[in-house]
Amino acid sequence: MNMLTEEGTIMASVPYNQFVSHIADVTGLKPSDVKGVFLAAPEALMQLEEGNWVKTPLGVFRMTRRKPRRLLIPGTDQEAMVDERMVVRLKSGSRLQRDPDEATG
Repeated sequence: MNMLTEEGTIMASVPYNQFVSHIADVTGLKPSDVKGVFLAAPEALMQLEEGNWVKTPLGVFRMTRRKPRRLLIPGTDQEAMVDERMVVRLKSGSRLQRDPDEATG
């Protein structure tokens, strides 16, 4: 998917609706169905237990525990603690990887 601006240059980011429309065109689904999948996926992934994973065409989603950590608040000398939390991580599959010199599109 090569998203071009009116000047013919590649866009730095792709608008969500344009991304959804592209997927709808490729799959033959309605854009509302594609959006429904995007909305349902995070909820389904958050049902995973720690250490569990699901392999998809995008890669492997795994539920992991993020340790508590200390952070520096920008523009101040203050520190704050970020609590421990459960997060879903993605190890991207080969379909989401390419050579940096490879042309897009």
